Amino acid sequence: MNKYFTGVGSRETPTEILALMRKFSRIMTLKGWSFRSGGADGADTAFAQGWCDAYAEDDSVPNGEIYLPWNGFNYLNNRSINCVLVTDKEIIEQAQNFLKDIHPAFSKLTRGSLALHTRNVFQVLGSDLQAPSQGLIGYAALDSKGEPKGGTRTAIKLAEQHGAKVRNLAKSEDLAFIKEFVERLVCQKY
Repeated sequence: MNKYFTGVGSRETPTEILALMRKFSRIMTLKGWSFRSGGADGADTAFAQGWCDAYAEDDSVPNGEIYLPWNGFNYLNNRSINCVLVTDKEIIEQAQNFLKDIHPAFSKLTRGSLALHTRNVFQVLGSDLQAPSQGLIGYAALDSKGEPKGGTRTAIKLAEQHGAKVRNLAKSEDLAFIKEFVERLVCQKY
C-alpha cells in the first residue's frame, strides 16, 4: 500500500516555513512516502523541491503527484515529472461534488477558481478519489475564528473529513510539532 502525504499552502508562506516544508518533504520521501501537491509557487514548490532533494540522494524514491488544474499551469504540464492532469469528466464531477460541501461560495467560483479548487481535492484523495492521504502539512493563515483561509482551506477541510492528520504551520503548536519531528528524524538519520 502506498503512503501519501499532502503538502500544500499559501503562495505567501514565510521563507523559514518553506525551508521546513522542503526538509520535511525530503525526509518523508526518503522514508518511502509519496507527496501530493499542486504546482503553485510557495509551499507547493517547496514540497516538490524536497522531493528533488531526496531523488538526488536516492533515485529509487517513490514518485510524487503534482496535480495540475490545467496544462501549462505555472509552466508545468502532464508530461512534466510527477505531474498529473485529471481529465476524466466523471471523476472531475465527483471531485466537484466534494467541493460543494466544503467551499462556502461554491456557486460563485469562476471557471479558473473551480479548476484550482478541484485540483485541491485530488491533492488529498488522489486521481481516482479512492486513496486519501494519511496526513496533510500546509500553511494557511487563520481567520478571526481560527479557521484556515484561502485555497488551502479546501484541502485542509477535505483531509479532516477523511481522517488525515492535519498540521497547519500557521498554528504555533503545529509548527513546533513539525520542527521537532524533522529535527528528531535528522538526528536519527531518517
